Amino acid sequence: MAARSTVKRSFIRGKRYLKDQWDTLLWILASFGVLYLFEVASNILFNPLVKRGWQAVSFISLVIGAVCVYKIAKRSPRLKLTDWDSTWTPTIGFIGGVMGTISFIVSMWPVWQYWTLFIVAVLFMGFISIVSLI
Repeated sequence: MAARSTVKRSFIRGKRYLKDQWDTLLWILASFGVLYLFEVASNILFNPLVKRGWQAVSFISLVIGAVCVYKIAKRSPRLKLTDWDSTWTPTIGFIGGVMGTISFIVSMWPVWQYWTLFIVAVLFMGFISIVSLI
């Protein structure tokens, strides 16, 4: 009898978790919808209107930001951090992320104009929602 009530409680807890996460699922669906409707991947790769120099800057900046976030999230609990690491790693990651986002907006502006801001915002929220589920 005790095992049955434990299973029932965990099932109810799982249902509550899904009810609390409906906005996360909506952001993920919205980001996939934006990817599909605006053909983001094909525009990034093949559209001649894209400013390739700004696109390269955005990808390099986003990689720098991702490396810093990885260092903070995964490696810092295992490594002994120095003063430089604890002060400058989050700052470099933040600056890399902001610089990457701004340069991506500049590179894709000729393709989507004002829709670029909407697309980047929805994709960012979808990314954050996926990360929060992991």
